[in-house]
Amino acid sequence: MDPDILDCSICYEPLRPPIFQCQSGHVACSSCCSKLLNKCHLCSQSIGYNRCLILEKIIESIKITCSYAKYGCRKAMSYADKDAHEETCIYAPCSCPVPTCSFCGSREMLSAHFINTHTFCETFSYNQIFKVEIHKTDPFRALYAKDGHLFLLLNDSVANVGNALSVACFRPRSLKQEFFLYELTTDKHSSSSLQLKSSITDITEWKGVYPMKVFLLVPPDLCNPAGKIIVNVCIRKINRASIK
Repeated sequence: MDPDILDCSICYEPLRPPIFQCQSGHVACSSCCSKLLNKCHLCSQSIGYNRCLILEKIIESIKITCSYAKYGCRKAMSYADKDAHEETCIYAPCSCPVPTCSFCGSREMLSAHFINTHTFCETFSYNQIFKVEIHKTDPFRALYAKDGHLFLLLNDSVANVGNALSVACFRPRSLKQEFFLYELTTDKHSSSSLQLKSSITDITEWKGVYPMKVFLLVPPDLCNPAGKIIVNVCIRKINRASIK
């Protein structure tokens, strides 16, 4: 049965349990029932108390694949569980941050694509400090971990104020078993340096918007004569199971 056939005539959302029916057999989802004040949209009889169990079983029997099957997900699920699964699917696609590139794929596919296609990427090891140079006008610098994770050192240039630096990781937000922390420290300049320690934000795409709420603000005077910011970076991977 085509799930679209089951759409309620008063909305464009597919029917999902719980489904209610009036005495004439007209059905509506629980969301529509509350909007209609439990009155049937066709005959105005009371609706919202009697479950339509037959239709619920039909819907629950429909098995479909994840929308991210082309990115590697092999899970089959009931029609009613599709949205909940896709909200946490580890194969949710990530988009390449390069403005002229339209690549989209799983986290692993994006990392492989970036390494093979784009050259401006710094390879690093966790828990080790490494130096990154980024021009004050460059929007980001890609950082590639040896376990396959792709990070972005984001650089938001604010006129007459400086540069806001932060770090994001390309991965679905459902990967909760581990998280990342990062430290940014600028090279000393005129006996001054700046430091930031924070957690890394998970993203699946970056289209020029800076979603980070925490950042290291580097004033213009800390750029070198070539207009570059030199920053020491350390990224740590923390397993939640190890935290008690």
